Amino acid sequence: MAKPLSRSCELILCFREIAVEANRYVVKNGNDPNIGNLTEEKRSELEDFIECVETVIGALGYKVFVPLVDDNTTSDEEKLFCTHRGANAVGVRTANGFVVKKGSTIAGELKKSCREYTTKLRERYKDKIDKNYRLLEDILFDTPSGAASFVCGASENGNTDWKTADGKTLKELDAQGQSRTDFQK
Repeated sequence: MAKPLSRSCELILCFREIAVEANRYVVKNGNDPNIGNLTEEKRSELEDFIECVETVIGALGYKVFVPLVDDNTTSDEEKLFCTHRGANAVGVRTANGFVVKKGSTIAGELKKSCREYTTKLRERYKDKIDKNYRLLEDILFDTPSGAASFVCGASENGNTDWKTADGKTLKELDAQGQSRTDFQK
């Protein structure tokens, strides 16, 4: 039978890895416990337990282990594009808000019309933006307008700035009856 300490190290490592991969929160535990080799039986038990914990945590409203956007389920039809002021950004509407995708290029300079909140967001996420103003990670925003303002460095209307590949705006999609829930959750 496994020692309780080694089992808790196994759990800590698994939960830490899942939380880091989901990239929703900063994981401050920099230690990687060494769990050694797991038998197939232990790994199966561990996976079952982790699945139960993920369900309970999710039911409580915490999305610690859920990625912002699942790239495997995001179709090209769900992708939206913002190309104002030198930006070339890709975004996806989700049940949690609006995600600007990793690899998107944002405007380098902030306009005078830029709200203070957007300036603070740029400062907050400066470690996720490289020297060429390319996003190094996905970033979640509350609204499409917040995302567009961040991307363009100015006060923007996300309902008209974010467009599908064929040029339809979010405003047009909403008018056609494609509600927020039609997009990826």
